[in-house]
Amino acid sequence: MNSRALVSFLASLAVLMACKSKTSAESDPTHFDTIAAPSPAASQAIERNAAFLRQFRVALPESTCSGGQWFRECFHTDQTGCEARVKHELEKCIIQEAEKLPTVKDATTGTEAGKKLGSCAGTAYEITMGSLKIDSPECRDLSRWVR
Repeated sequence: MNSRALVSFLASLAVLMACKSKTSAESDPTHFDTIAAPSPAASQAIERNAAFLRQFRVALPESTCSGGQWFRECFHTDQTGCEARVKHELEKCIIQEAEKLPTVKDATTGTEAGKKLGSCAGTAYEITMGSLKIDSPECRDLSRWVR
């Protein structure tokens, strides 16, 4: 192999390894990406709903990651791992959805905000944890898990 061919081969190998490394990190459910700072408008919306969000940040991971829940039973993870992932995805969703959330004043607006954030975080959890999902009839039948 001449030197030009060797350099070309090594360059191709370096590109391949860089792509593989990036893809592996992005699909690794134990990898937590950086959460961007909220925009000024999102920051105001988050502050407006501070009391609700303080409670929701605790309630969502606890309720979705307790034993017997789909998020625990249908993924190869423990309660600590599940809660860490839900908390991380929820923080991203709070920033992403902040300006679209209603001001939480009562049970109706709290339910609406909770549904938006829960749906966002749950979808992100399923995507991020996809490689750890258990493929079983019980886990594929989502009606079994809806209460």
